Amino acid sequence: MSVPSVEALEHAGYATWTPDIQEVIDGWTVRSKGGFTRRVNSATVVGDAASTSIGTRDRIASWLEDRSAALAIRLTPLVGVTTRTEIASWGLVERDTTHVLVAPARDERTDRFTLVAPGDEQFTKDLERLNDRPDSSAGAWRRLLGRLDDAVGLWIPDVAVALAARCDDIVMIYSVAVAPAHRRTGLGTDAMRAASSWAHARRASWCALKVEGMNAPA
Repeated sequence: MSVPSVEALEHAGYATWTPDIQEVIDGWTVRSKGGFTRRVNSATVVGDAASTSIGTRDRIASWLEDRSAALAIRLTPLVGVTTRTEIASWGLVERDTTHVLVAPARDERTDRFTLVAPGDEQFTKDLERLNDRPDSSAGAWRRLLGRLDDAVGLWIPDVAVALAARCDDIVMIYSVAVAPAHRRTGLGTDAMRAASSWAHARRASWCALKVEGMNAPA
C-alpha cells in the first residue's frame, strides 16, 4: 500500500477543508473563506504560473483583501521551480512551514471520545472554544461543516475535540484541541486513535494531519 501522493493529499485537503469561493488569477488558484484560516485564504499553483509579475501579485492581494484576508501564498511541493524563483521579487516573508503527517487507518478503538455529527450545536461550540477561535469565525465554521459529506466530530464535552472528514481513500483530521487542564494526559493520541478507527470503518486506507512546523508535540 503506497503512501498517498502530494496531489492526492492536496485534493483531499481542499475537498474537506473547503473555501467559500475560489477563482483563478493569472494561473494562480485563489481561495477565500472570509479570512478564516490561512490555507483557504491564500493562492497557490500547480507547476509554473502563467504570470509571476508584480501586477499579478497585486491582483491576488486585492482579491484577498476584498474578502478580509491578507496576501498569502502556499508553496507546496507542486509549485514549479521557476515560479518559486520568480516570486522572490514579490517581497514575501515566510510565515510558517506545515508538515503533513500520514499514517495507515487502523482499528484502534478508544472509548474516551464520543462520535457526533459535525453540525451538533454543542460540539461546534466546543470546537470553536477549545481551538481559541473568535466569535466572528462562527459563520465560517458552520458553512464549512455544512459542506462536509462524510465526516464526524470526535468529542469529550468541555475537554477535547477533533474533526475527521473522508475524501476517497484518505481521512483528513482537523482542529484537534484539548482543554489546558487536560493536556499531557494522552487525549491527543486518543483522538488520533478514534479518528483512525472511524477511517478504518469507512474503508479509508490513510489518515492525514497537517501540523505547523513549530508544533513539536503534535
